[in-house]
Amino acid sequence: MDGKAQFYEAKRKLAQLYNDPHFSDYFRGVNEKNVKMSIQVMFEDLDRASNGVPVSVTDDKIKLIHDGVRLMLNVVMNAKLNDYIRNLAYMYATFAKNWCQNVKYNDDIISYANAIELLVTQNATILDAIDMMRMFLNKYRRVIEYSPPAFEVSKHFLEKMIENNESGD
Repeated sequence: MDGKAQFYEAKRKLAQLYNDPHFSDYFRGVNEKNVKMSIQVMFEDLDRASNGVPVSVTDDKIKLIHDGVRLMLNVVMNAKLNDYIRNLAYMYATFAKNWCQNVKYNDDIISYANAIELLVTQNATILDAIDMMRMFLNKYRRVIEYSPPAFEVSKHFLEKMIENNESGD
């Protein structure tokens, strides 16, 4: 898939996410309107830029995208992240960075977008680590609870191993 096809596929996915009924669970009223408008502005400007058409950038556009990416960061920092909001936030941040790279560079927008990407990806990594630790803890408990007759002979040895494991020796 070439760059333009990837762009249109990503655009389709982001449009699908922001048209989802869950969108209004995270953004309400003016905030919902501003985030949706910023997505539309990024779509239009990136479409023009990809076709070699000059893009008119106003302070209002920059402010709209700046406010949108700030609102998205706020949601990522304060909401319980599920797959929907992770995907929405990551796609939004990617579009904001692309807009800055191809239309009008803005340090604040880039910083917010990078923070969103970092929080979304690290959150997923931390959740994976928590799940893995739960799995290991469950296995560890099953091993400790398992006590066949052969262990009765060396129960004292087993208890010493458990004590050493718990004390970190």
